[in-house]
Amino acid sequence: MGDNEIATSASVDDSRRRFVLGGAGVVGGLLAGVGTAGVTAAAASAQAETSDTDPVVICSICTLLDDKILVRTQTSDAAQVRLELWKTSEPRKVFTSPWKPTGRGNTAELVNGRQINGFKWKWRVLARRADGTGVPVAGQTHIMPLVPYARQRANYQFGFGSCYRKKSPAPSFVAATRWREQLNFFAFLGDMGYPDVESNPVISQDYDGYSTYFREMIASAGTELSRVAENMPLYAVQDDHDLGCDDSGRLTVKDFAIDSFADLMPGVPPTGQGQPKTAHRHWQLGKVHYFMLDNRRDADELPNNCEGIVPPPPQNGVYHSVLGERQRTWLKNRLRASRLPLKVIFAPRTLTWYWSAEERDELLDWIRDEGINGKILICSGDKHASALARPREDLNVWEMLCGPINVPLKHLLPRKNGVIWQDEVDADGRAIHNATGVVKVDTSGLPQDSTFHLRWVTDDGSDLYSATI
Repeated sequence: MGDNEIATSASVDDSRRRFVLGGAGVVGGLLAGVGTAGVTAAAASAQAETSDTDPVVICSICTLLDDKILVRTQTSDAAQVRLELWKTSEPRKVFTSPWKPTGRGNTAELVNGRQINGFKWKWRVLARRADGTGVPVAGQTHIMPLVPYARQRANYQFGFGSCYRKKSPAPSFVAATRWREQLNFFAFLGDMGYPDVESNPVISQDYDGYSTYFREMIASAGTELSRVAENMPLYAVQDDHDLGCDDSGRLTVKDFAIDSFADLMPGVPPTGQGQPKTAHRHWQLGKVHYFMLDNRRDADELPNNCEGIVPPPPQNGVYHSVLGERQRTWLKNRLRASRLPLKVIFAPRTLTWYWSAEERDELLDWIRDEGINGKILICSGDKHASALARPREDLNVWEMLCGPINVPLKHLLPRKNGVIWQDEVDADGRAIHNATGVVKVDTSGLPQDSTFHLRWVTDDGSDLYSATI
């Protein structure tokens, strides 16, 4: 069947006896039976058994792109893959994408052209042999929460966080995402693990090493991130440690780290000629406009970068930039064009503590001078601390710094102008708590009455702090 064709002769669940479900984990292998998963009627006439050479789906992640589902998937071997999508209320109507061959790292990007606003959906990826033969093997069934129509008044929640140690418990993350059906998506703002400094075992500093590392972070059965990826879209951007170099900038980020991440994470551009320098992007949900920034791939170098190189003069000749000229221009143009009452900027590096004063003031002055409408919330990370700040009293701009998810070492937290609340500090002046952010969006009333309710969820499941702005 072609893109968006419908299989109606049997529901997804009706055909479950015919197939084998590919394991969601990297080491899970094949799981006999399909549980709640199934396949289209067109594929349901195949035999129930697969051979040892049949590829299986080992990792699938989705985001939203222009109100459509964008999926990145990886298989155990070279394969052909396709995306299936159906409304939870109409399991007999399955929309499919064309079969597509996997490429580097046995990965592929799949798009289903069906607009998904206004409904709850389920989706999964099927894999078959690279030559098109064999029994299609169904990957795990994922959930797509209700997606509000563009400019529709709505209430929903999203989560965000950064700085996640792969082998450590993450109780703040578990607590924040426990009620997954109440979250519309999760935004990961970098340091998805620390493969550049992992010592047990040592991670090979190449494409294969990082690809395996990221896949195990996201897809190993039962991990916190895998449960999130099963139940909602995952938007992600890299920071220095998952870019292969501590305190990296545009000259020291590693191409193999970028490509291994981009091959698994939808919406992230790989390296290569003609590709965007940075991984910035934007999307809308209801009456909220979201902007995700990249604060490393085109940033000026820091003096303490892992390569030990002496930073060259700033690209703009004036100040150290975390955005770069092209991304800064893109952000301004998008903010100017947006007419929605609420705007969220995901900034991996905290505006209040890590941006240069010159770049911070330039952006804030521009927001004031352009009369950018609505309320702007900057969700940030990288710094191992939590705080709420309002950089300018005359601007409706707020920063929610939240982190780390589960890193034992916390950072110094000096008081800054505009800080309304910040985490407690120990005797050395370091923050104390882990935290994962949860934000409730309320645009149910008039535009001027739209609000954000902010929560910093800590390890015991309680709110370290909460506020409504």
